[in-house]
Amino acid sequence: MKTLKLMSRALLVMAMMSTSCTKQTITEPDKKVVILGDSNVRRIIFYSSWGAELGMNDVVSLGFDGYASSNLIYTGNPTPLAQAIAEDPDIVYLSVGGNDVFGKVAPEVIMANIKIICDSLIAEGIPVVVTSMLSQIKSRNDFYKNQSPSYDFNQKFLEANGALLQLCVDNGYEMMDTRPYLCVRDSANIWELADEFSSDGIHLNLDGYQQWTIPLSYSINHH
Repeated sequence: MKTLKLMSRALLVMAMMSTSCTKQTITEPDKKVVILGDSNVRRIIFYSSWGAELGMNDVVSLGFDGYASSNLIYTGNPTPLAQAIAEDPDIVYLSVGGNDVFGKVAPEVIMANIKIICDSLIAEGIPVVVTSMLSQIKSRNDFYKNQSPSYDFNQKFLEANGALLQLCVDNGYEMMDTRPYLCVRDSANIWELADEFSSDGIHLNLDGYQQWTIPLSYSINHH
């Protein structure tokens, strides 16, 4: 029974997405939110801002180009993790791991780093929601698959996201799956970032960020 409850929590947003696919009005605009992660967190500044897209007054974006999960813990003074804690937010959304996959870091290493981040936030009384990792669009992935040696990044993203879900279930973390909003899924259950939501096959464009805010606004409303 405990495992079922944890699984339900980890898949909260996936369950809610069946009710509607339109952006929700934030009911608590003064809630303080930190979005912590890599370049896909930061690069919304090329188009808009998280606060503008969410209709909120106090959203702190802590995104860093090229950062892997270990960089959030150990790079900088203060580190990104320390910066997130110092903001004293009502909730943190963690979006990291894509650069680990691109760097061919083993899933168990990625999960160990994410666990350190989540446990550090929780120890400070800060709720954290872990966001799924985004894959590449098909054309970019096919380029790597056709190289020698072949490397299927989208398969690796599938494996990493599976490990991420298991990590969340095992530890009671909440997971927000953005893939149904931003990716297409083939018959082999491989998720690929949709062309219309990406600027370069990896990073999001404005339409992509607006899709991301759909599950994000649901989640904020439920905290």
